[in-house]
Amino acid sequence: MGALENDLNPDTWIGLSFPLGRSESGFFQQTQTTLEQTSHNIKNLLLTMKGERPMNPEFGSNLYSILFDPIGSDTPMKVEESIKEAVAQWLPHVILNKINVTTSEQTPNQIDVNLEFGVTLEPGVFDSLQLTFFSNF
Repeated sequence: MGALENDLNPDTWIGLSFPLGRSESGFFQQTQTTLEQTSHNIKNLLLTMKGERPMNPEFGSNLYSILFDPIGSDTPMKVEESIKEAVAQWLPHVILNKINVTTSEQTPNQIDVNLEFGVTLEPGVFDSLQLTFFSNF
């Protein structure tokens, strides 16, 4: 059975939902589509610092090292590049359609990231993911 058939089968589960939580139908909450699982995988990748994962120190992104620097006019570009690099290396099946990185003068230490992404399995179908980071400066 192919990946598309698995997505269309309501009795098939693709992976684990993050954060891990207890499910009524099993031990952990699970995802039912490749796009839904990809959203969780992107979040896991971007929220993991390089060097944080035992036995795989290159896994993750440089987002937190960027956030430890003062937010400047080039910060959105650095965040976008870090996201593109991490996704290209670890999730090659992901299509990043749009990355919108915004900062606000009202909350100067907050960075909002809105990703529109898809998967190569279904190139015309996109989902979005919203992440908020807080800088230490």
